[in-house]
Amino acid sequence: MRAPLKWALVLFAIALLVGQAAATTSYVFQYDPTIDDPSALLDVGTTPGWWGTDGPSRASLELVPYPVVLGGDSLYYGYGVASAWWVGDPENSTGWQWTDARPDYMSVWIKNQPNPVLWKELVVWFEPHAVTPPALWDMVTLQVPNATGGTDVVKPTDTAWNNDEGTAFMRWAISPQPEWELLTFWDSTHPECDIYVGFNCAPGLPAFALIGVAPVVGMFVRRRRG
Repeated sequence: MRAPLKWALVLFAIALLVGQAAATTSYVFQYDPTIDDPSALLDVGTTPGWWGTDGPSRASLELVPYPVVLGGDSLYYGYGVASAWWVGDPENSTGWQWTDARPDYMSVWIKNQPNPVLWKELVVWFEPHAVTPPALWDMVTLQVPNATGGTDVVKPTDTAWNNDEGTAFMRWAISPQPEWELLTFWDSTHPECDIYVGFNCAPGLPAFALIGVAPVVGMFVRRRRG
């Protein structure tokens, strides 16, 4: 094979791969002020009061972790309530990005507006594939950037599990509010269906973050023990 033809084929293959990659990184967001209450649907955890409400520092989302092929393009969809700065272009949303590396892991990157005087509450409801507590809680991680250019893993403040439904709830308190979070479902913890993710940012440090537990007794279906 002549060298020019060989390199032409190589470049064509690269262009094809790049085109396929681009087709799988479109994130379409649909504003929906009537987003469901995940605690009612999945029967686990407690939906915070800010869920489903408008605000510049919060979002209530139902994200589809599997691409849907429409018109030859693989698109990831999200529904719910979010601010314009988070959504970006609704046809190619900049608020979140999926990485699908199953069976090793799946992850969702979530955009923030970094602010040193705010703390962030992040909650997630999901149905894991084949893992249950207590192993589940260590196999779903939340990473945030740190001041040295690396990342830190933030431990969940609260967890809840519904054994009958096989559904899970996790909650984090993050201070200060970082530039982004990376939520990763390792091994076989990846969601079996859509996941619900919500976040809210507020000034000051929450009391439950200071003491490590939520002060509301009986707040969750089942609390993490140990």
